[in-house]
Amino acid sequence: MRRLNTFFGFLCEFLRKAYFLILNTDYLDNRDLGWSGPAPENPLRSPDFKLGQQSKVDFHDSNQVKQQTKERPPGIKEEEIRPGIIKVPRPLAPMIIEVTPEERKRITRIANYLLKAYKKFDDRIFIDMLHIHAHKLLPERILKILSTFASDFSYTQYGAIIFRGLVDVDQNALGNTPVEFRFSNSDKLAIYNIISFLIHGALRAYPIIQQCQRNGKEGGYSHSIIPTEGKELTQTGEGSEDALWIHTEDSWIYSSAAFMTMFFLRNFERAPSKLYSIRSHDLMKPYIDKLYLKIFKFPMDANLQKTGEKIDEMAESILFGNRLLPFLRFDPVEQLKNPLANQTPEAYEALKLFSNDAKDLIYDKYIPEPGDLILINNRLCCHGRGSFKAGINMVGNIETRCEKRWMIRVLSAASRMEIFQFEQEENGVTEGVVCEKHFGTLYTANEIMNSVNKINKIK
Repeated sequence: MRRLNTFFGFLCEFLRKAYFLILNTDYLDNRDLGWSGPAPENPLRSPDFKLGQQSKVDFHDSNQVKQQTKERPPGIKEEEIRPGIIKVPRPLAPMIIEVTPEERKRITRIANYLLKAYKKFDDRIFIDMLHIHAHKLLPERILKILSTFASDFSYTQYGAIIFRGLVDVDQNALGNTPVEFRFSNSDKLAIYNIISFLIHGALRAYPIIQQCQRNGKEGGYSHSIIPTEGKELTQTGEGSEDALWIHTEDSWIYSSAAFMTMFFLRNFERAPSKLYSIRSHDLMKPYIDKLYLKIFKFPMDANLQKTGEKIDEMAESILFGNRLLPFLRFDPVEQLKNPLANQTPEAYEALKLFSNDAKDLIYDKYIPEPGDLILINNRLCCHGRGSFKAGINMVGNIETRCEKRWMIRVLSAASRMEIFQFEQEENGVTEGVVCEKHFGTLYTANEIMNSVNKINKIK
């Protein structure tokens, strides 16, 4: 009887799968998650694109390529398909997740629990246990989205997710926005930093400190991004009145962050965030092949360059990795506007064409609210923001005073092994601090010591 029951069980399962295959419907055999049969709509994948479809074509056979073109959605021309590349609907905006009140309550509760257990967000043991805490404690729906995002580099992955209302921000407890980042009270930010860390933990990523970011240990794992008086027109996080051009974070080093979170505590000026994904770009443009050549100069941020310092002449590519699904490093304001970049005519022309096309693909319809978080894959997606007047909220044509914009940023590597070779300077080792200065060149011990002395002098 037991064997008979087992046989009928297998038979029913086979018939059910066959039924969904006949209907050409994705099947998800995942009863432990509360459903079976047709998979719910996957927000990480365009409904017009079926995984595995590209593998049916022999790209060396032009007849098969033409046949495949005929099966494409309306509006895609045959000449837009070339051997080796299949055109699919390109994502033009990030996925937006509306966090439910129940999820928000749970996230806040576990953050308070972890803060009570570890006392501070940058506790070494907490960081080592981060992945376990994230996968055990985060709400299941959010965890699934993050786990998929961490390893999804497909045609339809935009490279950014917006979590709306991830947490309720207690504005009274937060107090006034500091004059600048050095005066941020880490105790007031501990809960929000723990939540940011858990997001990175769910990605199986490793939070990092970089020497090129606020002198390493001065900035620490978490950076308060606050508009600062006197720096309104700078292309930095401290700027405000000049729109921040889209860019990948720390594009001039190999150890740049793989992932980045931007947690908004305040944005009463209603400054829009800007995002651009390489997956939005038409990779069949004639200049794209040049972007894979190591001919482009990547100057450091203007605020890191010393007067009279010669920029490293080492050149790198804009696009790298998989030729069909490339990764990106790009900082147009430094590469095109910085006179010290000294690009060759060939590199400058390719950069100009790429930058002009990218401008038309920027997503700028999102205005962050307190408690929102943007998660970015720094290999796929650039970020920037619109211009605003710090501490001024515009209601119609009337200006009213408000607390200044305040956002906290956390960077992470895909794994510590990925960046361990850069956790050193020439004369020693600085554990946990990435000391890369420019494409493999490391900060010297004297440079690091001088930055420490500078910090102590400011304090």
